[in-house]
Amino acid sequence: ELLAEKKNALIILDDLWEKRPSQLEELKSMLKQSKGCKVMVVVTTRDEGIANEISTVQPYKLPQLSDEMCWEIMSQKSKFETRDDKERLEPIGRDIAKKCKGVALAAQSLGHILRSKSYGEWNSVRTNHIWNLSTSTDASSSHEVLGSLLLSYNLMPPYLKSCFAYCAIFPKGHIMIKDELIHQWIALGFMEPSSIFSYWQLGESYIMQLLEMSFLQHSKV
Repeated sequence: ELLAEKKNALIILDDLWEKRPSQLEELKSMLKQSKGCKVMVVVTTRDEGIANEISTVQPYKLPQLSDEMCWEIMSQKSKFETRDDKERLEPIGRDIAKKCKGVALAAQSLGHILRSKSYGEWNSVRTNHIWNLSTSTDASSSHEVLGSLLLSYNLMPPYLKSCFAYCAIFPKGHIMIKDELIHQWIALGFMEPSSIFSYWQLGESYIMQLLEMSFLQHSKV
């Protein structure tokens, strides 16, 4: 058993995606309580089926963020308040926030990528055909996430696209070591020469940009 006898514990399993029944059963058996052991397990997931399979009580479905909250996230990530053209941009930004349909990841990714974009580019994001993905009869939030991330990817500078695309060689859930990843990018010639920054500084900058756009995620391990 994972938990020793007579130990109390609170365990948080964040963002669970495993759908295979055998793996979920194995997970539940690992969390089986020993005699005298009091354990509370909180699981978060974006998949309702997983929630129903793993839960021992009625799953609680968090409500989506409001359009105003999505706009606040976008404003912060895009540094909207520092812009000279913010009065013209605000109606466009609020329309984009509505298209995020309450998904924080969508607002965060788009807010970051719009930080350095012009008025015309903001408007192009608002009217882009990719948002049609979210008009599917399947109203799940995954469509909004997909649309926003695809838009963010399309707006990436070419050098960053190459670095991110390279990450596709790793299997799902793989923990990438930052230093090793930067070494590989350098060896493959993905770094643009700079008279100011070293290749290593550029690599760390690329990783930070991908993290801020939610294309990479800090490991909790």
